[in-house]
Amino acid sequence: AICTATGAREPQLISDGAGGAIITWQDRRSGLFEADIYAQRVNESGVVQWTADGVAISTATGEQRWPQLISDDAGGAIITWTDNRSGFSESDIYAQRLNASGVVQWTADGVAISTTTGDQQNPQLISDGAGGAIITWQDQRSGNNDIYAQNVCASGIIGPCATTNITWTETPDIRAYVFNGQVTVVNTGEAAQAAIEVLDMNGRTVLNTALHVETGSTNRTSVETLPTGVYVLRVTMGKKAFVHKFVKH
Repeated sequence: AICTATGAREPQLISDGAGGAIITWQDRRSGLFEADIYAQRVNESGVVQWTADGVAISTATGEQRWPQLISDDAGGAIITWTDNRSGFSESDIYAQRLNASGVVQWTADGVAISTTTGDQQNPQLISDGAGGAIITWQDQRSGNNDIYAQNVCASGIIGPCATTNITWTETPDIRAYVFNGQVTVVNTGEAAQAAIEVLDMNGRTVLNTALHVETGSTNRTSVETLPTGVYVLRVTMGKKAFVHKFVKH
């Protein structure tokens, strides 16, 4: 059983990237007119991994309904829903992120995505490729049904997200960064062989190249052809190595 609480309904699920799933739903364990949002993770054997009957995503006053979710590309999930905490005549859009251990990462009871006048409801979302999400919804602020969208960053801040594609990582004699679609390796130590490897968030190697780096040299390898997303850069020079995450825009 994923949840046996009163009034559990509207389940949605995604893969957890490890053979299991993350599931979200609404239920009424808090009262007849108090629908809340919960989530649970099950492993590949069907064993629940988080709190019995689910982790609370939002238990704010009023109704939280119709959740949708996507992966956060780090083993957790981003969940969005229609929210009536401002009153039954004022539906708003909220969102929450939880990590692979089921711990919420943003403001308690969710980040406000849109709380303008009129009803905002029926949200849908996709990944923004940088650990956050782009959320769209039906909106009646003008008196008509219109469509709006918003970017919420991986940190829970409303976008546009101030992510950068510059990532500096240093060990003695080595400096590396990703900028304008290139991995740049600067060697201030002795000449050596270097291995540059880029992995996606599923651990798959998507780029692997070897080069000879002279003392004081600057060497560049293109990652321009990689799809937008979050990657891990691993550079090895002799016995020196480092690993760092970067965003490809």
